[in-house]
Amino acid sequence: MILDNQNNSLISNIIMDSIRILILISKFEVKKTFKLTMDKIMLYDYYMKFPNTMINTNNLNVNIKYDFYEYYSFYHWKPIVSEYNKVLRYLISKGFIECNFDKKVSYYMITNMGNEFLGKLSSMYKESLEVLSDFVKNNISKKSDSEVENEILMKTGIINRFGGEEYGKTV
Repeated sequence: MILDNQNNSLISNIIMDSIRILILISKFEVKKTFKLTMDKIMLYDYYMKFPNTMINTNNLNVNIKYDFYEYYSFYHWKPIVSEYNKVLRYLISKGFIECNFDKKVSYYMITNMGNEFLGKLSSMYKESLEVLSDFVKNNISKKSDSEVENEILMKTGIINRFGGEEYGKTV
């Protein structure tokens, strides 16, 4: 089977996104007061995708360089829900995570197979993602979803770019 560069890139993105999200999900336990919903995954993953924009990585042992992709991609802050659905379905199909339902809320948690898979991975990139996901769990997850979203808007400069206006209205 011959794959062109575009298909290779697509496959690579799904794998990289899946590993990043699996590491993020692995850090959270289900509690009565906290469930890792897709909305929370998308918010927290923003910190993992763009660590140099969102986190002072100088204080962390992280080996992720500020690159062209991060510099320009964060201009489009709203996540693409279909991409997250695709990654979460992929992780479920591999048996690495499961989706549960509680009072009209769906939430995600890692399985034993997912933990075993992560235990077999070894790279500097994985180690950096582990540090970032620990930071997200210990610092970001304590905030409300609206506080996290506001922090994203401020750090990416979306509000500043429009001169204090959002959709033609003064903020």
